[in-house]
Amino acid sequence: MILPFSAGVLNCVKKYNISFEGLRFHNVIGFIKGAFKFCLSQLFLSLKNYSPIMLISLLGGYTIAGQYKIIEQIIMTFRTYLQVVFRFFYPRLCYEMYKDKIRGIKYWKKVNFSNLILIISLLSIVYLFSENILIFFKVERINLISLGKILKYSLLIPLLITISFTLEQLLFSLGKKDIYIKITISTVIINFVMMFVLFKKFELYGLISSLLITEIMVISLYAVFIKIILKPNNSK
Repeated sequence: MILPFSAGVLNCVKKYNISFEGLRFHNVIGFIKGAFKFCLSQLFLSLKNYSPIMLISLLGGYTIAGQYKIIEQIIMTFRTYLQVVFRFFYPRLCYEMYKDKIRGIKYWKKVNFSNLILIISLLSIVYLFSENILIFFKVERINLISLGKILKYSLLIPLLITISFTLEQLLFSLGKKDIYIKITISTVIINFVMMFVLFKKFELYGLISSLLITEIMVISLYAVFIKIILKPNNSK
């Protein structure tokens, strides 16, 4: 990543005549302090992403953990794609929001509606060919039906992640990073407790349900705060 980013910086320096000032220690410390909460929220987010497989290995054994790992690989494909899309369109969205908030929201709706249609189409393909996909991952035929049902149920996760990423993108473009940090840290803690309780009762169905409930909570909180922020009488 160092190489393309360095090339980008050098290109900006050459094209826009950007110059660099000397670094001051107190400015660096101030930046680190200002970014600490956001960094902490990303650590919690990593905990949310990696804790399911650790929890399953601890409580359910390696067989169930292996089954979940297959499902996770499919889900993570969608998550990775969404992260790329988020980063690609985010600078343009910020520019549009800066120029005109109404125009920015129209651009946000246009891009994310098209992306949602694409995700639904891809999830439909995975749903229809779930057994073939599991065979590709070397799942034994005796487990195909049971794991296939779990896979189909888990496809709701990428769908909800698409919606939450979309709202998260809008929240960031509105300059409300602090709200994102609070929502992320609190929902990750709630999710970990739910995973522990529901997995002990319902195994993989319980764990996936905890992830779904968490995403619904995140979407609901994002939607509430965005609605408040975009109120015409809101001067902030």
